[in-house]
Amino acid sequence: MKKILVNASGAKLGGARTIVETFIRWIELNDSINKYIIIVGFDFKSSSNNIEIVKLRTDGIFSVFFAVFGIFYYALKYKTNIVFSFMNLNICLPFFKRITYFHQAKFFSEKSLRFFIYKFFLFFQKKSTFICQNEIIKNNLESFFHYSQKTNVVNLWPGVYIPSEKQEPRWFNEFYNSSKRLALCPYTDVRMSHKGFDDIYKSYDFFKKNNIKVLVTSEKYNYLDNDVFFFCGNCSYSELHFLYSRADLILFNSLFETVGLPIFEAQYYGLPVILSNVNYVKNLSKKFENLNFIILESKEITFNLEQMKKRKIPLNHICFTGEWDQIQAFF
Repeated sequence: MKKILVNASGAKLGGARTIVETFIRWIELNDSINKYIIIVGFDFKSSSNNIEIVKLRTDGIFSVFFAVFGIFYYALKYKTNIVFSFMNLNICLPFFKRITYFHQAKFFSEKSLRFFIYKFFLFFQKKSTFICQNEIIKNNLESFFHYSQKTNVVNLWPGVYIPSEKQEPRWFNEFYNSSKRLALCPYTDVRMSHKGFDDIYKSYDFFKKNNIKVLVTSEKYNYLDNDVFFFCGNCSYSELHFLYSRADLILFNSLFETVGLPIFEAQYYGLPVILSNVNYVKNLSKKFENLNFIILESKEITFNLEQMKKRKIPLNHICFTGEWDQIQAFF
Protein backbone atom coordinates (compact mmCIF):
# COMPACT_ATOMS: atom_id res chain seq x y z
CA MET A 1 0.00 0.00 0.00
CA LYS A 2 1.22 3.48 -0.94
CA LYS A 3 0.35 6.58 1.03
CA ILE A 4 -0.31 9.57 -1.25
CA LEU A 5 -0.65 13.17 -0.05
CA VAL A 6 -2.81 15.28 -2.38
CA ASN A 7 -2.74 19.08 -2.25
CA ALA A 8 -5.89 20.70 -3.69
CA SER A 9 -6.16 23.47 -1.09
CA GLY A 10 -6.70 26.21 -3.67
CA ALA A 11 -9.42 24.38 -5.60
CA LYS A 12 -12.68 25.98 -4.47
CA LEU A 13 -14.88 26.79 -7.46
CA GLY A 14 -15.49 26.07 -11.12
CA GLY A 15 -13.31 23.77 -13.19
CA ALA A 16 -10.54 23.42 -10.59
CA ARG A 17 -12.96 22.03 -8.02
CA THR A 18 -14.68 19.80 -10.59
CA ILE A 19 -11.39 18.16 -11.63
CA VAL A 20 -10.49 17.42 -8.00
CA GLU A 21 -13.96 15.93 -7.41
CA THR A 22 -13.56 13.83 -10.57
CA PHE A 23 -10.23 12.52 -9.24
CA ILE A 24 -11.75 11.62 -5.87
CA ARG A 25 -14.67 9.83 -7.56
CA TRP A 26 -12.19 7.90 -9.65
CA ILE A 27 -10.35 6.74 -6.49
CA GLU A 28 -13.63 5.67 -4.88
CA LEU A 29 -14.50 3.51 -7.89
CA ASN A 30 -11.08 2.16 -8.87
CA ASP A 31 -8.53 2.18 -6.03
CA SER A 32 -9.29 0.61 -2.68
CA ILE A 33 -5.67 -0.35 -1.96
CA ASN A 34 -3.68 2.87 -1.63
CA LYS A 35 -4.22 5.46 1.11
CA TYR A 36 -5.02 9.05 0.03
CA ILE A 37 -4.82 12.12 2.28
CA ILE A 38 -6.53 14.86 0.27
CA ILE A 39 -6.31 18.51 1.33
CA VAL A 40 -9.21 20.41 -0.28
CA GLY A 41 -10.49 23.98 -0.13
CA PHE A 42 -14.17 23.02 -0.09
CA ASP A 43 -16.54 20.79 1.86
CA PHE A 44 -16.43 17.19 0.69
CA LYS A 45 -17.26 13.83 2.23
CA SER A 46 -16.06 10.49 0.97
CA SER A 47 -17.44 7.10 1.94
CA SER A 48 -14.19 5.30 1.07
CA ASN A 49 -12.10 4.07 3.98
CA ASN A 50 -8.84 4.73 2.12
CA ILE A 51 -9.60 8.46 1.63
CA GLU A 52 -9.02 11.01 4.37
CA ILE A 53 -10.27 14.54 3.62
CA VAL A 54 -8.49 17.49 5.25
CA LYS A 55 -10.33 20.81 4.85
CA LEU A 56 -7.85 23.65 4.32
CA ARG A 57 -8.50 26.59 2.01
CA THR A 58 -5.63 28.63 0.58
CA ASP A 59 -5.84 31.76 -1.58
CA GLY A 60 -3.56 33.94 -3.70
CA ILE A 61 0.12 34.02 -2.87
CA PHE A 62 -0.44 31.88 0.25
CA SER A 63 -1.45 29.01 -2.08
CA VAL A 64 1.97 29.25 -3.72
CA PHE A 65 3.94 29.15 -0.47
CA PHE A 66 1.75 26.41 0.97
CA ALA A 67 2.31 24.25 -2.13
CA VAL A 68 6.09 24.73 -1.98
CA PHE A 69 6.76 24.80 1.79
CA GLY A 70 3.63 24.33 3.91
CA ILE A 71 2.77 20.92 2.52
CA PHE A 72 5.98 19.62 4.14
CA TYR A 73 4.21 19.64 7.52
CA TYR A 74 1.50 17.25 6.24
CA ALA A 75 4.08 15.02 4.54
CA LEU A 76 5.81 14.61 7.90
CA LYS A 77 2.52 14.19 9.79
CA TYR A 78 1.29 11.41 7.50
CA LYS A 79 4.76 9.92 6.89
CA THR A 80 4.65 9.91 3.11
CA ASN A 81 7.12 10.93 0.43
CA ILE A 82 4.57 10.95 -2.45
CA VAL A 83 2.99 14.36 -3.06
CA PHE A 84 0.42 14.92 -5.81
CA SER A 85 -0.34 18.63 -6.23
CA PHE A 86 -3.22 20.26 -8.12
CA MET A 87 -1.66 23.68 -7.44
CA ASN A 88 0.72 24.01 -10.44
CA LEU A 89 3.65 23.86 -7.99
CA ASN A 90 4.83 21.15 -5.63
CA ILE A 91 7.03 20.72 -2.58
CA CYS A 92 10.51 22.17 -3.22
CA LEU A 93 12.48 19.29 -1.68
CA PRO A 94 13.79 16.91 -4.39
CA PHE A 95 13.81 13.74 -2.29
CA PHE A 96 9.98 13.61 -2.48
CA LYS A 97 8.26 11.85 -5.34
CA ARG A 98 6.42 14.79 -6.90
CA ILE A 99 3.54 14.65 -9.38
CA THR A 100 2.12 18.06 -10.30
CA TYR A 101 -1.11 18.74 -12.15
CA PHE A 102 -0.17 21.83 -14.17
CA HIS A 103 -3.13 23.83 -15.50
CA GLN A 104 -2.14 27.51 -15.40
CA ALA A 105 -2.37 28.69 -19.03
CA LYS A 106 -1.46 32.30 -18.13
CA PHE A 107 1.88 31.22 -16.64
CA PHE A 108 3.69 31.62 -19.96
CA SER A 109 2.34 35.07 -20.88
CA GLU A 110 1.69 36.98 -17.62
CA LYS A 111 4.46 39.19 -16.20
CA SER A 112 3.01 40.07 -12.81
CA LEU A 113 4.84 39.54 -9.49
CA ARG A 114 2.68 36.49 -8.76
CA PHE A 115 3.80 34.73 -11.94
CA PHE A 116 7.41 35.78 -11.42
CA ILE A 117 7.25 33.93 -8.08
CA TYR A 118 5.64 30.96 -9.84
CA LYS A 119 8.50 30.76 -12.32
CA PHE A 120 11.12 31.13 -9.60
CA PHE A 121 9.77 28.15 -7.64
CA LEU A 122 9.16 26.14 -10.78
CA PHE A 123 12.90 26.00 -11.37
CA PHE A 124 13.10 23.85 -8.21
CA GLN A 125 10.57 21.37 -9.62
CA LYS A 126 12.96 19.52 -11.91
CA LYS A 127 13.30 15.75 -11.47
CA SER A 128 9.53 15.46 -11.10
CA THR A 129 6.46 14.65 -13.17
CA PHE A 130 4.06 17.22 -14.61
CA ILE A 131 0.63 16.32 -15.92
CA CYS A 132 -0.86 18.78 -18.40
CA GLN A 133 -4.42 18.95 -19.69
CA ASN A 134 -3.56 19.72 -23.30
CA GLU A 135 -0.70 19.58 -25.79
CA ILE A 136 -0.17 23.37 -25.86
CA ILE A 137 0.55 23.53 -22.11
CA LYS A 138 2.74 20.44 -22.38
CA ASN A 139 4.87 21.96 -25.15
CA ASN A 140 5.24 25.26 -23.29
CA LEU A 141 6.27 23.52 -20.09
CA GLU A 142 8.81 21.34 -21.89
CA SER A 143 10.31 24.47 -23.45
CA PHE A 144 10.51 26.07 -20.00
CA PHE A 145 12.58 23.13 -18.77
CA HIS A 146 14.54 22.97 -22.06
CA TYR A 147 13.24 19.43 -22.62
CA SER A 148 15.16 18.17 -19.61
CA GLN A 149 15.21 14.37 -19.46
CA LYS A 150 14.99 14.65 -15.69
CA THR A 151 11.56 16.30 -15.94
CA ASN A 152 8.71 14.16 -17.17
CA VAL A 153 5.86 16.11 -18.83
CA VAL A 154 2.78 14.23 -20.05
CA ASN A 155 -0.56 15.21 -21.57
CA LEU A 156 -3.44 13.37 -19.89
CA TRP A 157 -7.15 14.17 -19.82
CA PRO A 158 -9.03 14.30 -16.47
CA GLY A 159 -12.48 13.38 -17.80
CA VAL A 160 -15.81 14.80 -16.72
CA TYR A 161 -17.89 14.06 -13.63
CA ILE A 162 -21.66 14.25 -14.15
CA PRO A 163 -23.64 14.54 -10.88
CA SER A 164 -26.46 12.04 -10.40
CA GLU A 165 -28.74 14.72 -8.95
CA LYS A 166 -29.77 17.97 -10.61
CA GLN A 167 -31.30 20.79 -8.60
CA GLU A 168 -33.65 23.34 -10.14
CA PRO A 169 -32.70 26.90 -9.08
CA ARG A 170 -35.53 28.61 -7.20
CA TRP A 171 -35.70 31.44 -9.77
CA PHE A 172 -35.84 29.20 -12.85
CA ASN A 173 -39.62 28.82 -13.27
CA GLU A 174 -40.15 32.56 -13.26
CA PHE A 175 -37.29 33.07 -15.72
CA TYR A 176 -37.91 30.25 -18.20
CA ASN A 177 -39.85 30.86 -21.42
CA SER A 178 -40.28 27.77 -23.58
CA SER A 179 -41.03 29.89 -26.67
CA LYS A 180 -37.41 31.16 -26.68
CA ARG A 181 -34.19 29.30 -27.37
CA LEU A 182 -32.01 29.18 -24.26
CA ALA A 183 -28.28 29.88 -24.60
CA LEU A 184 -26.31 29.16 -21.43
CA CYS A 185 -23.05 31.05 -20.81
CA PRO A 186 -21.42 29.12 -17.90
CA TYR A 187 -18.86 31.75 -16.90
CA THR A 188 -18.30 32.26 -13.17
CA ASP A 189 -16.85 35.78 -13.61
CA VAL A 190 -17.59 37.83 -16.75
CA ARG A 191 -14.90 40.39 -15.81
CA MET A 192 -12.13 38.03 -16.96
CA SER A 193 -11.11 39.58 -20.26
CA HIS A 194 -9.90 36.32 -21.84
CA LYS A 195 -13.43 34.90 -21.55
CA GLY A 196 -14.60 37.23 -24.31
CA PHE A 197 -17.91 38.06 -22.66
CA ASP A 198 -17.87 41.59 -24.10
CA ASP A 199 -18.28 40.08 -27.56
CA ILE A 200 -21.27 38.06 -26.36
CA TYR A 201 -22.90 41.08 -24.73
CA LYS A 202 -22.36 43.20 -27.86
CA SER A 203 -24.27 40.58 -29.89
CA TYR A 204 -27.58 41.64 -28.34
CA ASP A 205 -29.15 42.31 -31.76
CA PHE A 206 -28.25 38.83 -33.07
CA PHE A 207 -29.78 37.10 -30.05
CA LYS A 208 -32.84 39.36 -30.09
CA LYS A 209 -33.46 38.76 -33.79
CA ASN A 210 -33.19 34.98 -33.41
CA ASN A 211 -35.35 34.72 -30.30
CA ILE A 212 -32.49 33.58 -28.05
CA LYS A 213 -32.41 34.25 -24.32
CA VAL A 214 -28.89 34.27 -22.80
CA LEU A 215 -28.49 32.98 -19.24
CA VAL A 216 -25.16 33.87 -17.59
CA THR A 217 -23.95 32.09 -14.44
CA SER A 218 -22.09 35.13 -13.09
CA GLU A 219 -22.86 38.24 -11.13
CA LYS A 220 -23.69 41.29 -13.30
CA TYR A 221 -20.76 43.46 -12.29
CA ASN A 222 -20.83 46.30 -14.89
CA TYR A 223 -23.41 44.64 -17.12
CA LEU A 224 -27.22 44.82 -16.93
CA ASP A 225 -30.12 42.41 -17.22
CA ASN A 226 -32.38 43.10 -20.19
CA ASP A 227 -34.83 41.28 -22.43
CA VAL A 228 -32.00 39.10 -23.82
CA PHE A 229 -29.47 38.73 -20.97
CA PHE A 230 -30.14 37.42 -17.46
CA PHE A 231 -27.37 37.14 -14.86
CA CYS A 232 -28.30 34.51 -12.29
CA GLY A 233 -25.06 34.59 -10.29
CA ASN A 234 -22.90 31.58 -9.47
CA CYS A 235 -24.69 28.23 -9.29
CA SER A 236 -23.99 25.04 -7.42
CA TYR A 237 -22.74 22.13 -9.54
CA SER A 238 -26.11 20.36 -9.40
CA GLU A 239 -27.88 23.59 -10.39
CA LEU A 240 -25.50 24.10 -13.30
CA HIS A 241 -26.30 20.63 -14.62
CA PHE A 242 -30.01 21.32 -14.33
CA LEU A 243 -29.41 24.38 -16.54
CA TYR A 244 -27.49 22.24 -19.03
CA SER A 245 -30.47 19.93 -19.22
CA ARG A 246 -32.77 22.84 -20.14
CA ALA A 247 -30.44 24.71 -22.53
CA ASP A 248 -30.39 24.63 -26.33
CA LEU A 249 -26.75 25.67 -26.74
CA ILE A 250 -23.66 26.79 -24.81
CA LEU A 251 -21.76 30.04 -25.31
CA PHE A 252 -18.06 29.56 -24.51
CA ASN A 253 -16.01 31.87 -26.73
CA SER A 254 -13.03 32.07 -24.35
CA LEU A 255 -9.72 33.00 -26.00
CA PHE A 256 -7.70 30.45 -24.01
CA GLU A 257 -8.36 27.66 -21.52
CA THR A 258 -6.41 24.75 -20.15
CA VAL A 259 -9.52 22.57 -20.36
CA GLY A 260 -12.80 24.44 -20.46
CA LEU A 261 -14.82 21.77 -18.64
CA PRO A 262 -18.25 23.22 -19.61
CA ILE A 263 -17.38 22.36 -23.21
CA PHE A 264 -17.35 18.68 -22.27
CA GLU A 265 -20.10 18.75 -19.68
CA ALA A 266 -22.31 20.13 -22.46
CA GLN A 267 -21.47 17.11 -24.63
CA TYR A 268 -23.14 14.84 -22.09
CA TYR A 269 -26.41 16.65 -22.83
CA GLY A 270 -25.79 16.70 -26.58
CA LEU A 271 -25.55 20.49 -26.67
CA PRO A 272 -23.77 22.43 -29.43
CA VAL A 273 -21.01 24.68 -28.03
CA ILE A 274 -20.11 28.04 -29.58
CA LEU A 275 -16.30 28.36 -29.55
CA SER A 276 -13.68 30.82 -30.76
CA ASN A 277 -11.34 29.78 -33.55
CA VAL A 278 -8.21 29.75 -31.35
CA ASN A 279 -5.35 27.34 -30.63
CA TYR A 280 -6.78 25.54 -27.59
CA VAL A 281 -10.01 24.79 -29.51
CA LYS A 282 -8.02 23.44 -32.48
CA ASN A 283 -6.10 21.27 -30.04
CA LEU A 284 -9.32 19.91 -28.51
CA SER A 285 -10.81 19.23 -31.94
CA LYS A 286 -7.69 17.23 -32.81
CA LYS A 287 -7.66 15.18 -29.59
CA PHE A 288 -11.41 14.54 -29.38
CA GLU A 289 -13.27 13.59 -32.52
CA ASN A 290 -16.97 14.03 -33.32
CA LEU A 291 -17.84 16.51 -30.59
CA ASN A 292 -20.66 19.01 -31.10
CA PHE A 293 -18.69 22.22 -31.73
CA ILE A 294 -19.70 25.36 -33.63
CA ILE A 295 -16.50 27.34 -34.25
CA LEU A 296 -16.87 31.06 -34.91
CA GLU A 297 -15.25 32.64 -37.97
CA SER A 298 -14.47 35.89 -36.13
CA LYS A 299 -14.89 37.55 -32.71
CA GLU A 300 -18.44 38.47 -33.68
CA ILE A 301 -21.00 36.09 -32.17
CA THR A 302 -23.03 35.05 -35.22
CA PHE A 303 -23.71 31.55 -36.47
CA ASN A 304 -26.11 29.56 -38.62
CA LEU A 305 -29.06 28.47 -36.48
CA GLU A 306 -29.30 25.24 -38.51
CA GLN A 307 -26.11 24.17 -36.73
CA MET A 308 -27.97 24.26 -33.40
CA LYS A 309 -28.72 20.57 -33.29
CA LYS A 310 -28.41 18.39 -30.21
CA ARG A 311 -26.26 15.30 -30.73
CA LYS A 312 -25.60 12.76 -27.99
CA ILE A 313 -22.04 11.57 -27.47
CA PRO A 314 -21.48 7.93 -26.34
CA LEU A 315 -20.84 7.71 -22.59
CA ASN A 316 -17.68 5.66 -23.15
CA HIS A 317 -16.12 8.53 -25.12
CA ILE A 318 -12.73 9.49 -23.70
CA CYS A 319 -13.93 13.05 -23.06
CA PHE A 320 -16.10 11.59 -20.26
CA THR A 321 -13.99 8.68 -19.00
CA GLY A 322 -10.66 10.51 -18.80
CA GLU A 323 -7.21 9.01 -18.24
CA TRP A 324 -6.85 8.90 -14.43
CA ASP A 325 -5.68 5.28 -14.66
CA GLN A 326 -2.56 6.46 -16.50
CA ILE A 327 -1.98 9.20 -13.96
CA GLN A 328 -2.02 6.66 -11.12
CA ALA A 329 0.93 4.89 -12.72
CA PHE A 330 3.17 7.80 -11.66
CA PHE A 331 2.48 7.34 -7.93
